[in-house]
Amino acid sequence: MAKFTGETSFANGQAVTATKLNDITSNLKIAQDSFANTFSVTDGVTSIADGGIKNDMVETSSSATTGLAGNKLRDDAITTAKLPNSTGTSDGVTYAKMQFVSATAKVLGRKTASAGVVEEISIDDNILSGVSSSHDTVASAKAITDLYGRAAQVSPSSVAGSTESVTLANGLIIKFGSIARAANSTTLNFSDYGGNFTACLAAIVTGFDADGTAYSEATGACLKSKSASQLEILSGANVNTIDFVAIGY
Repeated sequence: MAKFTGETSFANGQAVTATKLNDITSNLKIAQDSFANTFSVTDGVTSIADGGIKNDMVETSSSATTGLAGNKLRDDAITTAKLPNSTGTSDGVTYAKMQFVSATAKVLGRKTASAGVVEEISIDDNILSGVSSSHDTVASAKAITDLYGRAAQVSPSSVAGSTESVTLANGLIIKFGSIARAANSTTLNFSDYGGNFTACLAAIVTGFDADGTAYSEATGACLKSKSASQLEILSGANVNTIDFVAIGY
């Protein structure tokens, strides 16, 4: 029940005067016990008491126009200390309350030197690429895929003459296979086996007889010369086939 303070010394038969009316309008004040614990009254001035607004008094938000509006909060009113620590999936700051990630294939972290705010990092970025030593760089998933994921880098490509050719990630090309001995000097043309090198760096040859037995150095096959386009191979009369490996780019 609301209570008021003000003029209370009226008597029966007392005349209503301007002074009495002025006293009522000038001195009438709301008493503290009119509002229990919700408001605080000081000299007739009403304010919200500490703890006066309970959680169940605030309208639950069900749309953009219900609940507590953002513009009703004082700047910097919500501080880290006022946010609950997360102890499960339903408390603390939820994912839905976080800023939108700007695009797909982004993770949150920081690769800028020193401490600072959280940054978006593309999964295609090389993490720690800004540090002084390149050995500290963590390659991105895309970089690893580019390095090892292409078929030409992990499996041989068949070419003419039953010869295999593999192109490595660093640009080196390995050609290997078996050819028939033509004469004491047998020429192997790389154009018949997937194309010429820009430069042939090294080559190894081994001669085999008709039974597939490797011959010794004295009676087998040896490399006479090499170039970007061919190998010149010397071999003994008992050699039937010649296996070779050539490396170049």
